[in-house]
Amino acid sequence: MNHCARRTGRDDTPGGGCGGLTWGMIHAAPARKATGAGAPESSLSAPARELRDAGLQMGAPAPAAPGERASLPRRMSDVLPAHREHPRTLGANRYVYAVISRRAGGVSIGVNLSPHKACNFDCTYCQVDRTTPGTEKTVVPEVLRAELRAVFEAAASGALAAEPRFATSPAEMRRVVDVAFSGDGEPTNEPWFPEAARILAEERARAGLRDLPVRVITNATVFHRPEVAETLRFLDAHGLDVWAKLDAGTEPYYRLVDRSRVPFERVLANLLACARERTVTIQTLFARHHGEAPPAAEIAAWAGRLRAIREGGGRIGWVQVHTVSRVPAESFVTPLSLEELEPIAAAAREALPGTRVAAYRGSL
Repeated sequence: MNHCARRTGRDDTPGGGCGGLTWGMIHAAPARKATGAGAPESSLSAPARELRDAGLQMGAPAPAAPGERASLPRRMSDVLPAHREHPRTLGANRYVYAVISRRAGGVSIGVNLSPHKACNFDCTYCQVDRTTPGTEKTVVPEVLRAELRAVFEAAASGALAAEPRFATSPAEMRRVVDVAFSGDGEPTNEPWFPEAARILAEERARAGLRDLPVRVITNATVFHRPEVAETLRFLDAHGLDVWAKLDAGTEPYYRLVDRSRVPFERVLANLLACARERTVTIQTLFARHHGEAPPAAEIAAWAGRLRAIREGGGRIGWVQVHTVSRVPAESFVTPLSLEELEPIAAAAREALPGTRVAAYRGSL
């Protein structure tokens, strides 16, 4: 019996039973085993629990940016426990999940195109547990379509936002606000990204969710590939909102934090090219490494990179400055305080006058 049949009692061949997947089936199915950030309390070491809890308990309100709704929760404690962890699971689903996203402002439907857990970055702060094997080696288009259809239907009916796992969140956070290509690796680096984008667009329209933003949470390493650039242009017509990572201002610091073989200049060039075609959001995570906060010169260089994107004709609509909030890949990585994040955000505001910039002491 194939994988889908094992999970749902149905077949995942084209035209098979997975095409009939329903929200009731997903909701009734046993949840997939959580790993990493979503692991049970008993599976975490004492130091890991202390780090995780410190990252949550030391949260403080982030100042509302111009135009930002003041009613949104400003502390991690306001959205716990649904916000405490981001398990990429939803019933028996293989690729589609849902989490409370603080920065998105509600329930975010996630699409994990990297269930194998491989990534072309090896970030020191990564909160994906790569010590445990991935659940899948590939993405089956028919299964992805069935999962998206069922979850989009639940989103349209209100059933998704009413999930018991979100019950402790404030009412304003219990609404579906986006669908995001995210997950356990770099979504645009997957060969099935173009097909997945088209499936998502079709199912989003079928459910009547044409106004639901489609976010791509990305490290921008492969935007130069023609098939990726073409897919992003296709998604432009379907509510695309690019949230791109920029964790450094210099090559050495990029190598220290993101630990990728992709040249830093390639990332910068891709960010500029992308921002020339559409307004992008920049996501930056700064943290301590071996007790050392990022040096002032690095922060200045990072702000200079933001300025260079604008001066090169790129459009940045939002800069998110945050820090580690769950258990990271490396034990020597620890969070910055909000008081340390605010001057970094101020450097971005100075580099990009008039741009929305916010510091977040907590996770997505």
